[in-house]
Amino acid sequence: MPSSLPELRALDQAIARLPAAVTEALKGEARASADRIAAHAQALLRSQTHGTGATAGAIRVLDESDRRQYVVNAPGTADKPANLSMWLEYGTRFMAARPFMRPAGAAETDRYRANMTAAAERTAARLLE
Repeated sequence: MPSSLPELRALDQAIARLPAAVTEALKGEARASADRIAAHAQALLRSQTHGTGATAGAIRVLDESDRRQYVVNAPGTADKPANLSMWLEYGTRFMAARPFMRPAGAAETDRYRANMTAAAERTAARLLE
C-alpha cells in the first residue's frame, strides 16, 4: 500500500497506463491464437483431402484492427469453386463434411482463455509493482 504522495502518484500513473498495456498484451495473444488456429485448420484440411493442398494453403489470418479482432479466413483459390471451403467444412448432399475450421477453433479455446488471463495478469502485475 502506498504510504507517501510520490508512491501514490506512481501508482496512479501505472493505473492510467493499465488499459493500453493490457490491450496490447491481449492483442499479441489473440494474434498468436489466430495463427495457431490457421495452422491447425491447414493441417486438418490437408490430412482430409487429396491433391495439392492449395485450398488449405489459402487459409490466412486477417487483421481487423478496426473491429479489434483477428479472423481466420479460408477463401479458397482462384482455380476452384468459391464455395469449396464451405462445402468441405459442412459437406453437401454429394460429399461428406470434412470439418477443419470448427475443430481447429475448438481445440484452441481453453489455451486461448488461459493465455489471455495470464497476459492480463502479468501486465497488471508488472505495471503495479
